[in-house]
Amino acid sequence: MNYKSFKLSIVSIFVLAFAFIPKAHANSVVPCDGCDATQRQNAAGGGAPAGSGTHPVYVTDNGNKLVEKYEVTVESEPGFSFIQVVLVPLEPAISALITKYWQEVEQGQTADWIVDEAFSNGTPDFMANYAARARTLNNWGTYGLPSQLNGSTAIGLGLLAQLTQHLQGFANNGFITVRLRFSDGGSVVVSIKLVIVSSPNAAGVSMERYEVVPGSAQVHGIPLPENVGDFNNFSVMGNSFNGDGLEAIYRYADLIGVQTSCVPSGQDRFTCDAHGKCTLEWSGSSCP
Repeated sequence: MNYKSFKLSIVSIFVLAFAFIPKAHANSVVPCDGCDATQRQNAAGGGAPAGSGTHPVYVTDNGNKLVEKYEVTVESEPGFSFIQVVLVPLEPAISALITKYWQEVEQGQTADWIVDEAFSNGTPDFMANYAARARTLNNWGTYGLPSQLNGSTAIGLGLLAQLTQHLQGFANNGFITVRLRFSDGGSVVVSIKLVIVSSPNAAGVSMERYEVVPGSAQVHGIPLPENVGDFNNFSVMGNSFNGDGLEAIYRYADLIGVQTSCVPSGQDRFTCDAHGKCTLEWSGSSCP
């Protein structure tokens, strides 16, 4: 879009009663999730500091996956206030950060992050082995959000902190959902809480904590049991399953402390007794 026509199309002038203008700080950041253009303009006007002057106000919108910047000019007189709200381009560093962030969030939700075998040997290894899980998630930036935010110092760390507190992966109780896919044909969904870590010269994205989504771990389309009780009568039959997947689940049982044995049988399933000892009845020529 031509910048001149763009600028003309987004100028909005309106009048608000002085008493209804909330107090705020310069470089205000206000949320307006799922808003349309008019609602975001109104939110920017409401976020402007009281008192005369021109102030930058940023509006975050998680619903539409964007951040907008407005210049809000306030001319105050006793009894009323005249406000002009103009949408202006984001600083290049902020624009790059936000664009990259939403690209990564969308990919994490709709596609799969492929986990390097150097981090984890497979889905069971990730689920049962804390060290493997730590290796995978500590290196999540290798195939997820970059660990370093290019140009972040040009933004200003104070503004960066304000912006990210309104983005879903950084805000209080906010997580982004990421599907991790492993070389054994399995996958698991992890909810990740992000945090900005800053120093005088740089800023980066780090993982504050994570939660494995219950029931999301699977190998070759078959959900992994998550405790000893889930193994009883757990069937691994079906065209979507193969010997490699069965071997992975057998190894997984051992990793989470299930006492297992294997016997030749016409079925591919686990059966467990009252003491939690499980037997893999396998139709293959030899047990894993």
